[in-house]
Amino acid sequence: MTDIEDLCIDGKVVAGRCSKKVKVVKGKTYYWCQCGKSRKQPFCDGSHKGSGIRPIKFTATETKDVYLCMCKQTKKGPYCDGSHKKLPKKKAETETPDSRKGLARQVAIAVFIVAHVSLMWNRK
Repeated sequence: MTDIEDLCIDGKVVAGRCSKKVKVVKGKTYYWCQCGKSRKQPFCDGSHKGSGIRPIKFTATETKDVYLCMCKQTKKGPYCDGSHKKLPKKKAETETPDSRKGLARQVAIAVFIVAHVSLMWNRK
């Protein structure tokens, strides 16, 4: 299972960046977590209390595998509609070696300036 991450959209925590394949049983009622806070994803464990977001109740019409939304952005809840493909990239996915080199260079320049100013200050 995907770990809950630090991305929250419209009050809903993104619990994963993919769908979750689940076997549902005909006639059984399920409660799909819509807030993203449940530790029993994709199902509700009551963690939504106080959030104003409630789980979606659904009853399986047949026994089969279904793909439930984990990003909580679907327009067809509880089922995945591919909305996870439009989520903002994770920070690690947007960083490139060049962007890290640029930051390292900026830090090095700042350290050099502070050291230089400190030396000049101590000479007086």
